[in-house]
Amino acid sequence: MRLTNTAEDRATSVILNSPGMRTFILCACLLFISAASNKAPSATASVIVKRLGSCDYFLLYNKSGYVVAEHYTGEEFDEGKMVYGNINTYGYVDIYNEDLDETEHIYIEDWGLNKSDAIEKLLDFCK
Repeated sequence: MRLTNTAEDRATSVILNSPGMRTFILCACLLFISAASNKAPSATASVIVKRLGSCDYFLLYNKSGYVVAEHYTGEEFDEGKMVYGNINTYGYVDIYNEDLDETEHIYIEDWGLNKSDAIEKLLDFCK
């Protein structure tokens, strides 16, 4: 047990007890907690509704309509499975696969489609 209070100990105490450092530590903790959550606040819940055999393209459905996407990384998707991500956009996105507890990489070809247009596009991609 140390009874002396060195200059280094006093400097460390001043730094750690300053209001700025407390704010920094609080913000860092909140950022870590936010990053550790599985689903981002902007993530949209979607269900895999159609796959055609070994074709990499598939259909998702969410509140904005049907989405035609291409699978790039991770496990193959099964129909009826839930995924989460910002898929109401074009291009590459990461989605969270709830069943496997992992993130998958997909490419969104089109979104906001009605059922017949989505099926037509899926069939075109899977020729």
